[in-house]
Amino acid sequence: MKKERNKKFRLLIPLIIASVLFLSLTALAQTGKIQEATELSPNLIVTVTPAEARVDIYEYDQRGIFKREFVDNGSLPLNLPEGKYRIVILRGYEYQPYQEEVEIKEEEIKKINVNLKHLYNMNKLGWYSGDAHMHTIYSDGKQKFPILVQAAKAEGLNWIITTEHNEGVFKSWEHLHKHNYNTPLFQVYFGEEVTTFHSGHFNALGIEGYVDYRLPLEEIIAQTHEYKGLIVANHPFSGPLLGDLSSYFWQVENGYAKFQPDLDGVEVWNGDWNWENEETLKYYFHLLNQGYKFFALANTDTHNVYSNPPGTPRTYVYLGEKKLSKEEVKTALKLAKIFLTSGPLLQFDINGKTPGETLKVKLKENITFNIKIKSVYSLSSLFIIKNGFVFYYNGKLTGKGHMETVSFPADKNSWYLLRVLGENGTQAITNPIWIKVD
Repeated sequence: MKKERNKKFRLLIPLIIASVLFLSLTALAQTGKIQEATELSPNLIVTVTPAEARVDIYEYDQRGIFKREFVDNGSLPLNLPEGKYRIVILRGYEYQPYQEEVEIKEEEIKKINVNLKHLYNMNKLGWYSGDAHMHTIYSDGKQKFPILVQAAKAEGLNWIITTEHNEGVFKSWEHLHKHNYNTPLFQVYFGEEVTTFHSGHFNALGIEGYVDYRLPLEEIIAQTHEYKGLIVANHPFSGPLLGDLSSYFWQVENGYAKFQPDLDGVEVWNGDWNWENEETLKYYFHLLNQGYKFFALANTDTHNVYSNPPGTPRTYVYLGEKKLSKEEVKTALKLAKIFLTSGPLLQFDINGKTPGETLKVKLKENITFNIKIKSVYSLSSLFIIKNGFVFYYNGKLTGKGHMETVSFPADKNSWYLLRVLGENGTQAITNPIWIKVD
């Protein structure tokens, strides 16, 4: 019996070898085809004005993105398999998105020429958009630094702060010392994500030296300030290793947060909006009710610009007539002259006072809320939040713009902010305006 099994096995050996050879040759042939395909001439050329933009490519009958690219010199050559596609071209939230359906056929070159409409020029109003949390291959990101910059410019951002983890900042800073990406309307600033194993993660923004993650939390904060930076608590409810505000940054007593360390701000919005961001926003409200005045940020925390482009969401800072610079951005952040958005663009004031400012009024004096909203996406509702609770609500917003003025008597010291919701989960939130009643 044993001899028969051995004989059968010997007969199978040639078949096994032949199968392996066949599969190997097939794989080599496929590899050759793939290599040949990548070397083909472009069959779709996208030309865009302004010169930087994002291009999302969808298969005609599919919802998911087939391919994403960034234009950095006004022209993007592509080679796509034959078929029908929907091409979407975007540049942040101030430009009208453009889309066109194309059919790629053999031996044809399709061309798309687009001049994106700049619907809302926020720079002219003194607002400049940025992202203060991002990574490259110098820590745990996927792309090289030039690709990150290319993507940020394609999204229409004015400023970014690079925040590699711990020692990763040295290579990042070395790169920035060798390559100057700054222009009058786009600038890159130094930062560091101080990644501790005892107190969560913190962004040290606009620093002039390395912050040692091994120090106790109080010394990390002090060292950040010594290096002329701002210290921000990152993704606070992402767990005990990434950040847990309930353990490290504040204590909750009778349902209200009691702030502990001397931080400058909190990243209330990290990446796509989810329950963690909502929870952080709630506790941020509690901190404001305790009398603390510090800023709230929205960042992408991007590690891969193709799956999570920088500036989605983004933080707008108000510089007024001042020129874009690191010091002006840091000052605006510190003063909470900010709104956060994944689409809607906000202008919000109370008796002329804008986010980050304080209005002094008499008891029962009327205060007037002036609201202007513009968006490339349809709007649905707005909320005026007073001391953490909905004070005024309008759920009948339609279209892509809205203006409204409402007045109420001042009754006590308070803070107010505006929150706006739109289609596809888009939203925007201002930093607070404080009211002091005499």
